[in-house]
This record gives sequence, structure tokens and C-alpha cells, in this order.
Amino acid sequence: LISRGRNHEANAVITRIASINKVIALEIKAEENSIQETTKDEKSDGIVSIITNSKLRLRFVTMAVNWAVATLGYYGLGLSSATLTSDPFLSFALSAATEIPGYLSCLFSLDWFGRRRILAFSQMLTGTTCILAAILPADCKLTILLLTLAGKFGASAAFSIVYVYTAEMFHTPVRNSAIGLCSTSARIGGLLAPTIASLSTTDPLLPFLIMGCCCCLGGLGVFVLPETSGEQLPDTLEDAVAIGMKAKSRGFREVRSTEEDLLSRT
Repeated sequence: LISRGRNHEANAVITRIASINKVIALEIKAEENSIQETTKDEKSDGIVSIITNSKLRLRFVTMAVNWAVATLGYYGLGLSSATLTSDPFLSFALSAATEIPGYLSCLFSLDWFGRRRILAFSQMLTGTTCILAAILPADCKLTILLLTLAGKFGASAAFSIVYVYTAEMFHTPVRNSAIGLCSTSARIGGLLAPTIASLSTTDPLLPFLIMGCCCCLGGLGVFVLPETSGEQLPDTLEDAVAIGMKAKSRGFREVRSTEEDLLSRT
């Protein structure tokens, strides 16, 4: 509400929360000029800015593709897992159980390794294991089973990361719209998953090859995105465009200072 200049409504909400918690409410004050500027920024930083700004457009297209291929790999491997063992119930149980470590790994690794690295690794893991499972002989059932479960692990991790990563790359006025549009593109992958999985009746290799190549392409595309770990959520268009630039400038300054230190010692 404050970011949109609706300070009166924000004051009402804060007052109600303060009365429930029995504390003194702080009143939000803003000049008329700042409200007008906020309204102008809101109009200029709307959903159109995702298309007109080249950096945001690249991020949106890349994330939309990753949402689609992550959904394709997630549901495609889930549907293809029915034939992994002689018992379809055991196959589905193993496939579902693999999702748990996939989600937990993201919970503990995102802040350590960053969003970009984990998403790229997850997509590449899914793609590589699918391709390997496709080219292996049919009698290597145990190896194919392990590779498929590893792919489901990567797909589950990627499916959980894209929500966080997308939200952190776009500014407040368009954040929900960007996530919604990317989620819409993910439905394309969900619609294609049953069709691609049904290709196993024609050739058992086709589903894994298609899903593997798509996931690998999505994983490679992640490297054009900025790293958002440790960054504040952007409130304006300028903040969103500046994501990743601080890390680059900081790295340049560190290298420059190291060179100056070495020169001063010599």
C-alpha cells in the first residue's frame, strides 16, 4: 500500500494491527508530491516494463522457458515412472519419495551456492540423467531406475527454485504478474508432458531424449540470469535492473585493490 501511495489505507491496517497487539501505532506521513511521484513510477514501472526493458525481457523469457521445462521434466518423469519396475505402485512410490530430498536440498543449499547455480545444476542433472537413461541398453534396468530417480530429484528441486528465483528478479509492481505469466508458461510444459510420455509406445527412447534435451537447454540458459542471493527485493524498475551489477562492480574493485596492493609492495 505504501509503495502505491495509499498511505491512508496503510495507516488503517497498521492501527488495527497495533490495537490487536496492544502497542502504539506509528503514523505514516508523506507529502502530496511524493505520492504523485509514486503514482507516476507505478504507471511507468508496470507490466509493460517487462517487455520494453531489454534486461527484464531476457530474464522473463529465460525464466518462462525454465518454468516450462521444469514442469515438463517433473510431470513427464512422474508419468514415465510407471514402467520403471514391474510394480507400478512401487514405481510411483519411489518417484514420489525422491521429491523429498529434492526439496530439502534446496532449503539448505540456496543461500550457500546461490539461486542460479542450484537451478542450473538441477536442470542439467535432470537433462543429463534423462539422456543417459535413453541411450542405455534396455537390460540395464537398475541403472535406468537410478538415473530416472536422480532426474526426478533434479526436476523437483528446479520446480521449487523457480518460484523464489522469479520473485527476486522483478520489482514490486510487476512481481506477481511476472510469476503469474511464468506459471502460465509452465502449464505448457504440463500439457505437453502426457503427450511426450505417451511416445514411449512408439519408441521408449523418445520421452527421455526430448525431456533431457529441453532440460539441458533450460539449464544452459540460466547462466544469462543475475544472481539474486543476498540481494534486497527490488522495489522499482531501477532496482530490478541493477540486480547483479553490484556484485560485478564489487568484484572489479576487489581485483583493482589487489593489483594496487601488489604494485605498492613492489
